[in-house]
Amino acid sequence: MNVIHYLNKTQKEIRLNPGPCWEYSQELEALIFHELGHCILQQLHLTDTLPKGDPKSRMVQGNLTVDSPCKFVLDDPVNCKNLHKRDYYIDEFFDPNTPVPDWPDQ
Repeated sequence: MNVIHYLNKTQKEIRLNPGPCWEYSQELEALIFHELGHCILQQLHLTDTLPKGDPKSRMVQGNLTVDSPCKFVLDDPVNCKNLHKRDYYIDEFFDPNTPVPDWPDQ
């Protein structure tokens, strides 16, 4: 479990569990953004989805793969790539009113 530790009223520390789950740098980036969202921007977990079913935000709980490549490509590798979603998730992280993207169906 990753935690935010409050050192005092103004200083916070994010503690990330090390482990083999950070196989892709995109997943580690998503986790750091997510925890910074809690720590710095005071964001809570969200469950909202976009019209095509993708999470609306990186603040979705338990999903670090919103814009990372798939680990197990069993079918069509083209449909498994999510890296094109990164720009939206970074923009939305700082501006929740970012327009909904028009990604192709997956």
